[in-house]
Amino acid sequence: MKEGKIKAYAFKGGKQLFVYSIPRGDCIDLTSPVILSNVRLNVSFRSAMETTLIHIPNDAANALIRHYPELCRDIDRILAKRLELMINKLQAISFFTMEERILSYLREIGDGGPLITTHEEIALDNGTRREVVSRCLESLEKKGLLKKERGMIELV
Repeated sequence: MKEGKIKAYAFKGGKQLFVYSIPRGDCIDLTSPVILSNVRLNVSFRSAMETTLIHIPNDAANALIRHYPELCRDIDRILAKRLELMINKLQAISFFTMEERILSYLREIGDGGPLITTHEEIALDNGTRREVVSRCLESLEKKGLLKKERGMIELV
């Protein structure tokens, strides 16, 4: 990705769950899993801001890998990082309270400044309801972990 930020989501039965974000300079590598094991990926990508992508068709990507085998190490690194993110997400869903999940999510999507988001977007990204997010954010604010204003959240 040349510029921007993309969010990856898993979908099932009309629900979505935020899985990981892809920052500027990283790549959306769909080639390796599809080519190596003919896997059908049930992941959707959505731009979180204005984004510029560079598309490399499968044939060209395969030619680059044949010509530059060290690219495989980079692809392996990216896939290992994505696997780590997905394992972390699974652990969060299994073992964390909703407050802990929301706080972790806000840290993951943030870039150090105030987050421009809504309770509804946080709820959709975390597979819960807006009312649950509102209660959790209120509790986190009372604990001094964040400050919230309409349409904006700042981690403390």
